[in-house]
Amino acid sequence: MSDDETLFDPVVGFGTAATLAGVPLHAIMDTGSDIALEAAVTDEPSARVLASQAPAAAPGQTLVVGAQSYKVRQVLHASPDGAVRRLVLARS
Repeated sequence: MSDDETLFDPVVGFGTAATLAGVPLHAIMDTGSDIALEAAVTDEPSARVLASQAPAAAPGQTLVVGAQSYKVRQVLHASPDGAVRRLVLARS
């Protein structure tokens, strides 16, 4: 298991069970994070997910965590090797 995969392993205690466009995965949620989007910095909720669990992540999809639903606004690479993606979210 890689270091990135270990972070998202709920058995180890990190990551939360979620679904993205109906596909189950584990996400590390950040309810308020300063993210540079183009020419502005925003304080939006975001989630980090393994690219291998969300290879088709795209704007407009719905991420469901517990009882809360979010719309994906943007998908960013969150690690230099591309193994982790950050989903910039809007509460739905």
